[in-house]
Amino acid sequence: MRGGQTQTLLLPSLQLSWQSWVTPPEVIAEIDQLLADHTDQQVADLLNVKGMKSGRSAPVNIRVIGRLRHAYKLKSYYDRLRERGLLTAGEMAKRLKVSKV
Repeated sequence: MRGGQTQTLLLPSLQLSWQSWVTPPEVIAEIDQLLADHTDQQVADLLNVKGMKSGRSAPVNIRVIGRLRHAYKLKSYYDRLRERGLLTAGEMAKRLKVSKV
């Protein structure tokens, strides 16, 4: 019979490849905050100035902001303006049932 010492190793589970591309929560929170007063392009520009990166460690662009808004169900700048009661001329005319000239 053989005898000997045994040892147990606990290893972290492997990360799926897509999990390494997830945008950090602090970037998502910053995007949500900036969308209150800025368009997608402006948000992308501001994040790049701050040095914040996407989940793939790349600079942020308008397409990334759009995808993140959709994935995290963040309201757009325009939706937020509408919630504040600010409408386009067409929306206002439609609501008031008048023609936009």
